[in-house]
Amino acid sequence: MHDKKELCEKIISMYPEIGVCGIDIDVYYDEIKKSWIVDLKKDEH
Repeated sequence: MHDKKELCEKIISMYPEIGVCGIDIDVYYDEIKKSWIVDLKKDEH
């Protein structure tokens, strides 16, 4: 299983515009769904 930091780093390496263009990323593991959830936000979206 991956950890949160490792997953965030991998996503940012694939999509370097995340974080640079005002896009915030949050990652968490959903125990019920047994999967990682990635939440991307830019401004109000």
